[in-house]
Amino acid sequence: MGVKPIGKDTYLIDYRDGEGDRHRKIIRGSKTFAKEVLNKIQTKISEGIYFPDRVKQNTTFKEAAEKYWSLHCCTTKGAAKTKYIINELIKIFGNKRLNDIKTFDIQTFYNRKVQKTTPSTANRNFSVMRAIFNRAIAWDMFNGINPCNKVARKRENPARMTFLTKEQIKMLLKNAPSNIKPILKCALMTGMRRGEILNLTWNDIDLVNGIIYIRDSKSGKSRQIPMIPELIETFQNLPKKKGKVFDIKIECLRKRFNKLLNSLNITNFRWHDLRHTMASQFVMNNGDLVVLKELLGHSSMNLTLRYSHLAPEHIKKETQVISSIFH
Repeated sequence: MGVKPIGKDTYLIDYRDGEGDRHRKIIRGSKTFAKEVLNKIQTKISEGIYFPDRVKQNTTFKEAAEKYWSLHCCTTKGAAKTKYIINELIKIFGNKRLNDIKTFDIQTFYNRKVQKTTPSTANRNFSVMRAIFNRAIAWDMFNGINPCNKVARKRENPARMTFLTKEQIKMLLKNAPSNIKPILKCALMTGMRRGEILNLTWNDIDLVNGIIYIRDSKSGKSRQIPMIPELIETFQNLPKKKGKVFDIKIECLRKRFNKLLNSLNITNFRWHDLRHTMASQFVMNNGDLVVLKELLGHSSMNLTLRYSHLAPEHIKKETQVISSIFH
């Protein structure tokens, strides 16, 4: 009885109900999550309100999905995207009981999503679907094995990465209208995400020490970004108003940025590629990958290593260390 590992991120929980009947469930996720599921079930049993078969027959996907949204992710980062996915899933599976949704149904949905969109989009939809079932199990809304467990998924395409040359950077800044030029400089000189830039307040800018403080990032970790003299001067010349440093709506910024790109015949380029531009140019000019990881606020070094192929001279220099072993 208890929690037993049976594979990678897979656990078997074993318990007896109020009638003494033995039950086993396979739980996907961490050991902590598996223990949480078991503890909640045991609490229900002790309170005499554990009726797995009844819940199993009556709970609809819509009920489980809405509870997942309200209790688990409505206040998390990326909540809007998650809500959109949940609504799309409800359109397809909403009125079906959880017990009636089989692996075949989810595989069919997944395959169609891949055909209409991309493997990465299909995988994001699948992840939300799997999470809803996992939480339904944890909350005793579903008494069974997650039907997502045996769905075959496709490998995602490599992340798209486009960046500007030094000449294009100069051309972009030279022709940028004054109302977005400081924002472009901030993006190109720091590698900050668009949301991080637009959320800056003057309390986040230390002009004396030349530091930008990111207090709420995508990874959930704060970080400090040193500013080069030109960026410090840019901030010094901006009006010091209450509230955010850059008072512009995303849609307005997008339109002006796209108009600028069109005027310069720069195609297939997004705002996020400014971040790739900073990172790529940093590495090509012998910048250290570990330092780049900290500047970009990556949660994993694997994300930063996407730029490693741009540093052949740097890698060649470092591998001389190996040569020194044999001399």
